[in-house]
Amino acid sequence: MAFETSTNDGFLAFIKSGEACPGPEGFKQEIDQRIQDMQKAFAAKAGEQQ
Repeated sequence: MAFETSTNDGFLAFIKSGEACPGPEGFKQEIDQRIQDMQKAFAAKAGEQQ
């Protein structure tokens, strides 16, 4: 349920912002950035557990 709520909230915020959807290259860059952010977060979390 939390995923659906978060997804819906994000979608509504995007619509209200009036921004255009990114093209394929912009979308790829955004996905790549999110992957890097997640890798850093997991690496930091793994470092805390040691």
